[in-house]
Amino acid sequence: MRKPAPARIWTQEVDPRSALKADPSCIGVTNSLDPARVLRCALEQGYTHICQRDGVHFDEELASSEKLLESPDAFMNFPVASILSPSDLSRAADLKHLALDMRFSSSRQKPEVLDRLGKFSESKGLARTLSDDILAVADEMFTNAVFNAPFVDEVTQHNPGVNRASA
Repeated sequence: MRKPAPARIWTQEVDPRSALKADPSCIGVTNSLDPARVLRCALEQGYTHICQRDGVHFDEELASSEKLLESPDAFMNFPVASILSPSDLSRAADLKHLALDMRFSSSRQKPEVLDRLGKFSESKGLARTLSDDILAVADEMFTNAVFNAPFVDEVTQHNPGVNRASA
């Protein structure tokens, strides 16, 4: 059986007043939409990617959006590279962009991970408020990863049915 040809990816000007649904292969392009309107366009019109021309990294955002539409698995396989270097989807590119890499598998590791992240933030001379925000986001992401994300063993590639209550 022949594999269907991928849909052609294209861009379209976002009209927040439109009631039309966006095509799944379309990247919405706009200028100066506030975050609430961007979210409304995504939710109500079905855009999966919206890039703002007046954004700092418009060309890079557009390239990342194109790559993610072409290869939806790219984000799962190379989450960092798919955003920061979409022309080089590789483990090496992913690692090149990481400043800190910490592995964990239990909620008991949370204090150690947050402590290490806090010390890393301090070592970079980040403002205390930014460091606090980073820790708050990391705390939430840690909890979501441990208690909400499906666990797949790296060796067997199977979910062993981890009991989240004792994690």
